[in-house]
Amino acid sequence: METQHTSGEWHAKDGQIYETESGRTLALIPYFDSSFEEDVANQNLIAAAPDLLKSLVEVLEELNQIHRAQNKLTLSEAERNANAAIQKAKFNQ
Repeated sequence: METQHTSGEWHAKDGQIYETESGRTLALIPYFDSSFEEDVANQNLIAAAPDLLKSLVEVLEELNQIHRAQNKLTLSEAERNANAAIQKAKFNQ
């Protein structure tokens, strides 16, 4: 999958999102409070974003293969939503 975002694994610690291999900071959550569960959940979601995007693309590619084999021409609402999310992530729409 071709991407414009920083490749590799991302991790989160103390409100900082960083690329694992280089340790380079990618994002900071202002006013991060580790005792506030929502802040921790937000940092973990951000750190998981590249893996989530890659997995979603792979799932849709497999579904497309199944659809071609079955001559299915229409997409479900879930597939349309997944495609829209991928476009948003890749092209900032």
